[in-house]
Amino acid sequence: MTRTTWFSIAALFLFLASTVPPGAQPVRDRVLQSVDFSTSGEVAVAHIRLNFPVRYLRHAPQGGGDQLRIQLKTIAIGPGDLAALFKRESIRPPQDNPAQVLEVIYEGTEQGGPFLNVLFQTDQSFRVTQGADYRSVDITVLPEEAVRGDQR
Repeated sequence: MTRTTWFSIAALFLFLASTVPPGAQPVRDRVLQSVDFSTSGEVAVAHIRLNFPVRYLRHAPQGGGDQLRIQLKTIAIGPGDLAALFKRESIRPPQDNPAQVLEVIYEGTEQGGPFLNVLFQTDQSFRVTQGADYRSVDITVLPEEAVRGDQR
Protein backbone atom coordinates (compact mmCIF):
# COMPACT_ATOMS: atom_id res chain seq x y z
CA MET A 1 0.00 0.00 0.00
CA THR A 2 1.09 3.51 -0.66
CA ARG A 3 1.62 6.11 1.99
CA THR A 4 -1.50 7.98 0.81
CA THR A 5 -3.62 4.84 1.22
CA TRP A 6 -2.36 4.40 4.79
CA PHE A 7 -3.19 8.00 5.62
CA SER A 8 -6.68 7.55 4.14
CA ILE A 9 -7.29 4.41 6.21
CA ALA A 10 -5.98 6.12 9.36
CA ALA A 11 -8.16 9.18 8.74
CA LEU A 12 -11.22 6.98 8.19
CA PHE A 13 -10.49 5.07 11.40
CA LEU A 14 -10.11 8.30 13.41
CA PHE A 15 -13.36 9.66 11.96
CA LEU A 16 -15.27 6.48 12.82
CA ALA A 17 -13.75 6.31 16.30
CA SER A 18 -14.79 9.89 17.00
CA THR A 19 -18.45 9.18 16.11
CA VAL A 20 -18.79 6.28 18.57
CA PRO A 21 -19.42 7.22 22.22
CA PRO A 22 -16.39 6.45 24.39
CA GLY A 23 -16.75 3.15 26.21
CA ALA A 24 -19.88 1.13 26.75
CA GLN A 25 -21.85 2.76 29.52
CA PRO A 26 -23.64 0.11 31.62
CA VAL A 27 -26.22 2.49 33.11
CA ARG A 28 -29.11 3.33 30.87
CA ASP A 29 -30.78 6.66 31.45
CA ARG A 30 -34.28 5.26 30.89
CA VAL A 31 -36.06 2.03 31.70
CA LEU A 32 -38.96 2.58 29.29
CA GLN A 33 -37.85 2.35 25.68
CA SER A 34 -41.10 2.84 23.74
CA VAL A 35 -44.78 2.08 23.39
CA ASP A 36 -45.77 0.75 19.97
CA PHE A 37 -49.19 -0.28 18.72
CA SER A 38 -50.58 -2.84 16.32
CA THR A 39 -54.10 -3.79 15.31
CA SER A 40 -55.85 -6.84 13.99
CA GLY A 41 -59.47 -6.23 13.16
CA GLU A 42 -61.03 -4.58 16.23
CA VAL A 43 -58.28 -5.77 18.58
CA ALA A 44 -55.48 -3.33 19.46
CA VAL A 45 -52.21 -4.30 21.12
CA ALA A 46 -49.93 -1.94 23.05
CA HIS A 47 -46.34 -3.22 23.04
CA ILE A 48 -44.47 -1.67 25.99
CA ARG A 49 -40.74 -2.09 25.40
CA LEU A 50 -38.16 -1.79 28.18
CA ASN A 51 -34.39 -1.45 28.15
CA PHE A 52 -34.00 -4.31 30.65
CA PRO A 53 -35.18 -7.92 30.65
CA VAL A 54 -38.27 -8.37 32.82
CA ARG A 55 -40.70 -11.09 33.75
CA TYR A 56 -44.40 -10.25 33.88
CA LEU A 57 -45.78 -11.46 37.23
CA ARG A 58 -49.39 -10.27 37.52
CA HIS A 59 -51.73 -7.39 36.86
CA ALA A 60 -54.81 -5.75 38.37
CA PRO A 61 -57.62 -5.34 37.73
CA GLN A 62 -58.08 -8.62 35.89
CA GLY A 63 -60.78 -7.81 33.35
CA GLY A 64 -60.62 -4.14 32.57
CA GLY A 65 -60.88 -0.54 33.65
CA ASP A 66 -59.36 2.83 32.90
CA GLN A 67 -56.16 2.00 34.81
CA LEU A 68 -53.95 -1.07 34.78
CA ARG A 69 -51.15 -1.97 37.21
CA ILE A 70 -48.61 -4.56 36.09
CA GLN A 71 -46.10 -6.08 38.51
CA LEU A 72 -42.74 -7.02 37.01
CA LYS A 73 -39.59 -8.77 38.13
CA THR A 74 -36.27 -7.72 36.64
CA ILE A 75 -34.01 -10.43 35.24
CA ALA A 76 -30.21 -10.50 34.91
CA ILE A 77 -29.47 -6.86 35.66
CA GLY A 78 -25.82 -5.91 35.88
CA PRO A 79 -24.58 -4.08 39.00
CA GLY A 80 -23.96 -0.91 36.97
CA ASP A 81 -27.57 -0.86 35.80
CA LEU A 82 -29.27 -1.28 39.19
CA ALA A 83 -29.52 2.44 40.00
CA ALA A 84 -31.54 3.11 36.84
CA LEU A 85 -34.25 0.70 38.01
CA PHE A 86 -35.13 2.67 41.16
CA LYS A 87 -36.83 5.70 39.67
CA ARG A 88 -40.09 6.89 38.13
CA GLU A 89 -40.55 7.77 34.49
CA SER A 90 -43.33 7.87 31.92
CA ILE A 91 -44.16 7.85 28.23
CA ARG A 92 -47.16 9.56 26.65
CA PRO A 93 -48.01 7.96 23.31
CA PRO A 94 -49.92 9.86 20.60
CA GLN A 95 -53.52 10.55 21.67
CA ASP A 96 -55.00 8.82 18.64
CA ASN A 97 -53.39 5.42 19.37
CA PRO A 98 -55.68 2.42 18.74
CA ALA A 99 -55.47 1.11 22.33
CA GLN A 100 -56.51 4.50 23.81
CA VAL A 101 -53.46 4.57 26.12
CA LEU A 102 -52.95 7.99 27.74
CA GLU A 103 -49.74 7.27 29.61
CA VAL A 104 -47.41 4.45 30.67
CA ILE A 105 -45.64 5.04 33.99
CA TYR A 106 -42.71 2.98 35.27
CA GLU A 107 -42.58 2.91 39.10
CA GLY A 108 -39.31 1.49 40.37
CA THR A 109 -39.50 3.04 43.82
CA GLU A 110 -42.57 1.28 45.24
CA GLN A 111 -42.36 -1.73 47.55
CA GLY A 112 -43.14 -4.99 45.72
CA GLY A 113 -42.24 -3.44 42.37
CA PRO A 114 -41.24 -2.51 39.89
CA PHE A 115 -44.63 -1.73 38.37
CA LEU A 116 -46.00 -0.43 35.11
CA ASN A 117 -49.09 1.74 35.49
CA VAL A 118 -51.09 2.18 32.30
CA LEU A 119 -53.75 4.87 32.07
CA PHE A 120 -56.44 4.63 29.38
CA GLN A 121 -58.70 7.35 27.95
CA THR A 122 -61.82 5.31 28.82
CA ASP A 123 -62.64 1.97 30.43
CA GLN A 124 -61.07 -0.83 28.41
CA SER A 125 -61.19 -4.61 28.53
CA PHE A 126 -57.70 -6.07 28.29
CA ARG A 127 -55.39 -9.03 28.60
CA VAL A 128 -51.72 -8.77 29.59
CA THR A 129 -48.98 -11.10 28.37
CA GLN A 130 -45.22 -11.39 28.56
CA GLY A 131 -43.41 -10.25 25.42
CA ALA A 132 -41.52 -13.00 23.62
CA ASP A 133 -38.22 -11.13 23.99
CA TYR A 134 -38.54 -10.66 27.79
CA ARG A 135 -37.99 -6.95 27.23
CA SER A 136 -41.62 -6.14 26.61
CA VAL A 137 -45.14 -6.51 27.94
CA ASP A 138 -48.12 -6.69 25.59
CA ILE A 139 -51.56 -5.36 26.47
CA THR A 140 -54.31 -6.62 24.19
CA VAL A 141 -57.31 -4.28 24.25
CA LEU A 142 -60.45 -6.24 23.42
CA PRO A 143 -63.63 -5.01 21.77
CA GLU A 144 -66.65 -4.92 24.09
CA GLU A 145 -68.41 -7.72 22.15
CA ALA A 146 -65.51 -10.12 22.78
CA VAL A 147 -65.65 -9.43 26.51
CA ARG A 148 -69.39 -10.05 26.70
CA GLY A 149 -68.84 -13.31 24.80
CA ASP A 150 -66.18 -14.44 27.33
CA GLN A 151 -68.56 -13.91 30.24
CA ARG A 152 -71.36 -16.16 28.93
